[in-house]
Parts: sequence; structure tokens; C-alpha cells
Amino acid sequence: MVQTKQPTLPARVYACGGAGTRIALQMEKWRKQKEPGFTSVDIAYINTSENDHIGDVSSEYIYNLKGARGSGGLRRENAAPIQKYAHEILEQFKPHDLNIVISSGGGGSGSVIAPTLVNQLTQKGRVVIVIMIGGTDTKQWLNNTINTLKSYEKIAQVHQRPVVMQYLQNETNSKRQAIDEKVRYTVSVLCALFSGQNSGLDPKDLEHWHNFPVVTEFQPQLVAFEPVHSLDELSYGGNVISVATLVEEDGNSDLPYSVEYQTIGYVPKDAAESLRVGLPVHFVTTDGLFEELGAQLNEALDDLNRKAQARVPRNSLLSEDDQATEANIVL
Repeated sequence: MVQTKQPTLPARVYACGGAGTRIALQMEKWRKQKEPGFTSVDIAYINTSENDHIGDVSSEYIYNLKGARGSGGLRRENAAPIQKYAHEILEQFKPHDLNIVISSGGGGSGSVIAPTLVNQLTQKGRVVIVIMIGGTDTKQWLNNTINTLKSYEKIAQVHQRPVVMQYLQNETNSKRQAIDEKVRYTVSVLCALFSGQNSGLDPKDLEHWHNFPVVTEFQPQLVAFEPVHSLDELSYGGNVISVATLVEEDGNSDLPYSVEYQTIGYVPKDAAESLRVGLPVHFVTTDGLFEELGAQLNEALDDLNRKAQARVPRNSLLSEDDQATEANIVL
């Protein structure tokens, strides 16, 4: 098998908003790593507020929207300037062979920055993986998450290219650290998949895995992505669309059933040892999550709206006889 060429570019990570920034900071140590089997990461931090802590990260890796003071949970608050400066952001932090966009879906800033960048990257035909953390803790987060998912579906429809997303949901009783660990794991194995060190796996193979309508009968849409060791571990049902597999040079890459597209990369021995994860790893896209998820989220939002409509407003403390001064002081 022919060894693929070592890429010169690391994986570009766009950390959007407060949640994206917080998670990406945990991966800063990977910025200049030179481990066998991995490409390094080049993280760009993009936000609308200078109040979010960026640690000791150099200012050259940070973009704060000019004149903004955060979004306060309202997606419309900075939507116009975010869209205005999207080209400038991508000019400062140019896309690479692999682009990973991390954000929450429920906040006010990252949930607009991320799809705005994904829109531009998709239009340019770039390989981009979205990692989005949804939330149902409040009505605002729930509504934002729904509209962020709809934004990605619209992007796929308009540009006729898939939007590939790992969706992770923050539950009231779940630990934030568990979500963070899943994101770190996903980024690390994607850096292995796109390392350029896997025999039999060239850039066109990975492009077809990502832009699957070229090689399958599936249409462009928002699709779920998950890295697993076995297809039995998938968190959701539906049809498997495309699979990219990393396996040891003498390993078994077989799947339990036929799929429309699979591409296989054979990991060199020294790289396999540095991966520190069980092989094989299957990078799977499916169409089985978002229709069901959308229905669940909308049902939860409808329930909150019904409760709001049934709420009885409390009576005012003021009576018709109360008199107030010009400063609205009741004496």
C-alpha cells in the first residue's frame, strides 16, 4: 500500500462563543504536538465578549467582535456584525484540510458564529465537522438550539453539500466534564484520521466520506457523525451513510453489514501505539438523529409555552388609591 503524503497543515479548530472557547482551551497543549499518527491543531478563538477567559493564549489566536459586549443569550443581538465580519475572520484564520467548528447551540454568540462560519466553509467546498452542544435547561437555550439546528439544515439545502455534526446534549443531571471529554476524544481521533500517515487513505477518500452524495444515493442534509469502535455502539438509529475506518495494518476493518461507502486507512505501527485508543475506529455518518431530535425539542418547547400561557399573573401591590412622587416614590 502507498503511504499518503504528510500534510503541512494542522487541523483548524474554530472555537466559537463561551462554550467553544472553554472546551478548546483544554486542547491548547495539542497546538504544536508532533506525535506519530496525529496532525496538530491550530485553534482560533472567536467570541463577542472580552470577558470570557482565554487563559494564556496569545492574542494572535483570538478574535473578539469589534464593539460587542456579549449576546446575553439572544442570537439576534450580534447576528448582523457576526455575518459582516465572517470573511475577515476566515481571512485571519484561514481554513485547512480539516476544519472543526465547536460551539454550543443554546448560547447567544457561538450559536450564530459557528453556523455563519460553516456557511462560508461549506460554500467554499471545505471539509468541516461541526461539534455542537445542545441544551434544554431553559426555554431560551431550547429555542436557540432548535433554531441553530435549523440553520445548519438550511446551509446544507442551499449549498447542496452535507453538514456533518456530532451533537452532544447537555442535560440538567449530566456533568459538563463528560461532554468535554467526548469533544476532546472526537477531535483527537479526527486528527488521527486526517494525519496523512494512514496507508490507503488519500485526501479524495476523506472528501468523499464527508461529501457523501458524490458516492452514495443519499441527498445533502444535516447528518449525525460519531466515532465508534463498532457500529453496535452508535448512539442513534437510522441509515448508515458513509464510514471512514482506521485500523492497524493487519487489523480487521469489516463491518457487520454492507454500507454504501467505506474508506479504510491502515495505521502504521508506531502511530497505532501513540493513538492510545482501541482500533478499529469507525467514523460514521447517519441520517437517524435529527428528525427525532427535532421532534423532541419542539415538543419540549411547546410544553414550556403551554405552561407559560396557563400561568396566572400575580396581582399588583399597588392600588388605585396609591399616590407617588415624580420620582415614583410611594409615600
